Amino acid sequence: MSRDWLLYLDDVIDSAEKIQRFLRSATQEKFSADELLFDAIRQNKPYNESKRCANATMAGILGRMAAARQRPVTWPEMMASNTPYDGRNQM
Repeated sequence: MSRDWLLYLDDVIDSAEKIQRFLRSATQEKFSADELLFDAIRQNKPYNESKRCANATMAGILGRMAAARQRPVTWPEMMASNTPYDGRNQM
């Protein structure tokens, strides 16, 4: 095999390992979030996911802004923006 092919193969394996680690961590995070909810239900305590939901929504808006502007957009830039997010404009 040529050296270029081996370097490419190393990159593919490295990427696959990174994806596998991400999926494992995402799965573990989901289970820990579920366990927090179940514990709150069992103990009859309030459980609030509003901050996590708000961050997920804002991450989606960040992606839409970056796509509409066709350039990277930073979190502070998005938060300082006065653009309405109703889909009628090009952000």
